[in-house]
Amino acid sequence: MNRRKSAILAIALSLGLVLAGCGADKPADSADDDSTETTEAGTATEGAFTVKLSADGIEVPAEISAGVVEVTVETDIEEGEVNFTKVAAGTTEEDFRAAIASATSGGEIPALLEATAGLHGTQQIQIPEGDLFVWSDPPRGDEESEEAEGEAAAEGEEAEGGGEEDKPDPAAFIVATTKATGDAEGEIPDTGSITAKEYSFDVDVHAGEEKFYFSNEGPDQLHHVVLVDFGDIDKKTVEDNLEAFLQTEGEGEPPAALKDVDPEKAFAVGGSGVFTPGLGGTGDAKFESGNTYAAICFLQDRTGGAPHVFSKGMRTVFTVE
Repeated sequence: MNRRKSAILAIALSLGLVLAGCGADKPADSADDDSTETTEAGTATEGAFTVKLSADGIEVPAEISAGVVEVTVETDIEEGEVNFTKVAAGTTEEDFRAAIASATSGGEIPALLEATAGLHGTQQIQIPEGDLFVWSDPPRGDEESEEAEGEAAAEGEEAEGGGEEDKPDPAAFIVATTKATGDAEGEIPDTGSITAKEYSFDVDVHAGEEKFYFSNEGPDQLHHVVLVDFGDIDKKTVEDNLEAFLQTEGEGEPPAALKDVDPEKAFAVGGSGVFTPGLGGTGDAKFESGNTYAAICFLQDRTGGAPHVFSKGMRTVFTVE
């Protein structure tokens, strides 16, 4: 995901919508690597389990169930999320850390990151069978974030396509390991749905829903959805002004038609984790009847570059009945 230094996208990122992954092959060398921050919390029974995340590490059961599983993240990190990552055979923890540092800063998403599923709070996600890396972004306080944004603006950094200047320290990521076995045989919840394709969304949601199921039908790229609530503004007005609204990045004047939209409130409606094709999971959102929403993907292609919303026009505006 591209960590653009902007007020609007900072709000989007604060939803915990960060590159995540699921795994099948055991990460080479990880079990004996002293740098791995992990504490076993016992072995989870088939089905639901809890992961504990703090700045000091991740407590994850030594074994979890594969399939559709309800996972709860308990954390003292604001907007903390946990990600499960499948990697190519032979991938070391050092390789893995370098890969996620690139992927979460808008750069290349290396092929060694084979599948993705991540969450914050309590969600139902699809977890493939195998040995997994479990990880989270380095926590950053508000003051540090504001300082970094100020430095970026002063230096005139171009964050549209991500790059080395945005890349976090690979050693700062919080990393652990676990094994997913068997099949939880959970069912995809019967709720509203948002389906990502390349490069568009199919949306079928209803007023009042507090959960929806997001799935990525690919075929190749990673996707997620960020939902933006534009209240009672009509659909065509939002469609005509959405890109300009996002491009202002909270620094310039928004388009006149959307000048009364509060970005913090608009982006607070909800979203999903990140998934590779064939995977999915629930996300949180409460939809209001008659309101207009935008479904947006802020991820980049595996080769890196600008977010899909800008480079591929991956945004869908809809009104909830």
